[in-house]
Amino acid sequence: MRRHRRVIVQRRTQRKVCAPATANELNRSPDPRHHGPVARELTAIALAEARGYEVLRYGWPDMLLYRASDKKAVFLEVKSPTDKVNNYQRRMHQVLKELGLNVQVFTIK
Repeated sequence: MRRHRRVIVQRRTQRKVCAPATANELNRSPDPRHHGPVARELTAIALAEARGYEVLRYGWPDMLLYRASDKKAVFLEVKSPTDKVNNYQRRMHQVLKELGLNVQVFTIK
């Protein structure tokens, strides 16, 4: 069993992930490695950035509180007393607030 795992790890490290330039190239590519989810995600990111979008993948708040009765929503970031908001979270909170969304940081004591 152990020997088999080593072979898989070696094969994974030898793989090369190449993202095609456009979504059409991704669908027409004869190389099956280009059809994996990582390659598609990298292609989508590259296309979005080429069109001037900022891609925010990290820093999302921990939870969304939603009350259906009055259609109120709050993004909530929960922190311990020693934990701080990192740069990814700070940028995400800034963008969400610019969009008019309510973002709160709650520190548990």
